[in-house]
This record gives sequence, structure tokens and C-alpha cells, in this order.
Amino acid sequence: MDVLLDQPPWYPIGPLLGPPVVVALASERRLAELRALLRVSPRALALTLKALAQAGLIERRIHDGFPPTTSSRLTPRAQPLRKAAEGL
Repeated sequence: MDVLLDQPPWYPIGPLLGPPVVVALASERRLAELRALLRVSPRALALTLKALAQAGLIERRIHDGFPPTTSSRLTPRAQPLRKAAEGL
């Protein structure tokens, strides 16, 4: 029996942190903006963003400059998830 069948679609991403991050990424944001908005630990946010990127739900962009900065935004594939997570 597959345990993941009973889980929401974002369960591998994180049962608690995945949906708030998806909602917060309605617009492109930097890591510091997400941390301030969600008030989560840097490690938890980094792991969630990494999992979302591996699942193809967000893309990370690296901006030139000193120091270099990164931002994240949702992919078109994640838009239905964002709409569903907003309703929670």
C-alpha cells in the first residue's frame, strides 16, 4: 500500500511549509523577503525551496551584482497549486 496516496499533492515538499511558500511566491521574491514574510527558520525555508525546485514548481534566478542575489518564482505548473493553497 502506498502511503503517499493519502497525502496532499505537496506532501513530499513539506506538509506544513509547502503551501504557505507557494502562496507567498505569487510574485517573485528574494529569500530574505520570504523569511520575513513567513517567519520561518532559514534551514526550513531553504529545504522547502529546494524541494519545490526539484519538483519543478519554482525556478530560482541568480541576479548579477555584488553580492549576487537569488530570487524564486512559481512556474506555470505551480499556478493551480497556488490557487488551491490560497483556499486553505
